[in-house]
Amino acid sequence: MLAENLAPLPAHHPVVFELTDPQSKFVTKIIETKSATGFYNFRTATAAEAPTGNYLATVSVGGAKFTKTIKIWLQKWQLNGCTEPLLPI
Repeated sequence: MLAENLAPLPAHHPVVFELTDPQSKFVTKIIETKSATGFYNFRTATAAEAPTGNYLATVSVGGAKFTKTIKIWLQKWQLNGCTEPLLPI
């Protein structure tokens, strides 16, 4: 989510979201040109067979780039029919 705190962007100014997987492979790109009350909301999902690990989210606005590492992991035990949650050791 990106917020226009100080000054609103010009009308129809593109804000670009990109997601890359732990092997630096491209996953998705979303371009928004309008905000909802000053917020840009980017919703995405990874495929069930996608690798787990640290993904990199990048938001580009004009010449500025913002990055954030996102931890994505799949609870593979659910795919194997187990219904009990895993407990940390």
